[in-house]
Amino acid sequence: MKNKIKKFADNIDFKLLKKQKIRLLLIANGEPVKTPKQIEEIEGAIAMLDAFQDFLVDECGIPHEQVFPLKKKK
Repeated sequence: MKNKIKKFADNIDFKLLKKQKIRLLLIANGEPVKTPKQIEEIEGAIAMLDAFQDFLVDECGIPHEQVFPLKKKK
């Protein structure tokens, strides 16, 4: 398991991840998104979260239903 986590972490651009986190914190504190670059930072953070969810299901064996949101019932 340790090697799988290391392999996942090796593919993360931590400098970019820091920028993405800052952008999300600014938005959470009410700052509006103003530029395409800011939108790209948000999309990148979402993509990283999605990749992490895939890793949890595919590599760690956590059930899909536990990791991904369920569809709302109509």
